[in-house]
Amino acid sequence: MKVFLYFFSLFIIPSVSFSQKNFTVAFYNVENLMDTLDNPHTYDNDFLPNGKYKWDSQKYAAKITAVATVISKIGDSDGPELIGLAEVETKKELLNLVASKELKSSHYSIVHYDSPDQRGIDVALLYKSNCFKVISSRIYSASFLTIKSHTRDVLLVKGIMEKDTLFVLVNHWPSRRKGKEQSENKRIAVAIMVREITDSILQVSVNAKIMVMGDFNDDPSDNSLFIELNAKPELSTLKNGEFYNPFYLLNKQGHGTLLYNQKWYMFDQILLSKNFFEKKTFYPFKEAMVYDPDWLYYKKEKQKGPYRTFMGKNYTGGYSDHFPVCIVFRK
Repeated sequence: MKVFLYFFSLFIIPSVSFSQKNFTVAFYNVENLMDTLDNPHTYDNDFLPNGKYKWDSQKYAAKITAVATVISKIGDSDGPELIGLAEVETKKELLNLVASKELKSSHYSIVHYDSPDQRGIDVALLYKSNCFKVISSRIYSASFLTIKSHTRDVLLVKGIMEKDTLFVLVNHWPSRRKGKEQSENKRIAVAIMVREITDSILQVSVNAKIMVMGDFNDDPSDNSLFIELNAKPELSTLKNGEFYNPFYLLNKQGHGTLLYNQKWYMFDQILLSKNFFEKKTFYPFKEAMVYDPDWLYYKKEKQKGPYRTFMGKNYTGGYSDHFPVCIVFRK
């Protein structure tokens, strides 16, 4: 009971929002937004009422409220215009999320596909249809890669924002569960695939504006992002076909989105193609940030990291083991 009272008390928070004249793009790994039903085709047994985490309808409802609360606080008073999500089990979770009292007034629409991930977790994109019109969407499967385990698909969404055509790629790359070096080849393989996707877009439309967002399970300076995807920290020297990564310098300054063994990692990032800064039809870039107000830290203590749903097997009723990231454009 104390856990639930503490959990719900956190939602009585003043909204920390940006100016009403912004267009905000965000990404959030929501840490196992799972339903309570058994999917016989995936390894979701831990998140069942009789599973490892004793996952029930009460915890599920609290998780929906937690994630919705965080999203509602990012950007303007009604949340970001676009937000990519990772670790969502089914579209039902997304429907419950956008129908929650915290997000209902934002009128989010959903782009989601089931992926071949062994645990059944997917990526998705939420968007406000009054300011972003989806033209098409598709997924690119990484299951063809020479790796034993299937990983999440890459989601590509093409849409119109004002007079601009935007391409948004939502990613959740293979984890480091078996160690960084042992698993690096998997992330590099997906990075090469993403690079091929973005190159093909630019071949058709040289002025295309492309956002690549996700939980990359690598830092901005790692080979998969810095070398294979050509994501660079210096805007002034950016070349055609390269991406600007504003989270590189934030990471060097000690910021991160998750804490492991008392070290901060910047696995969650949003990259922008050079074309965002060459044409004035899109809103000008304002800033990039990790969204990490005090109430998103466990017990509001920064050395304890993000306030997650579980600490080991113990239910703490928090939000996620990752912080969201966002990029803000001026309208």
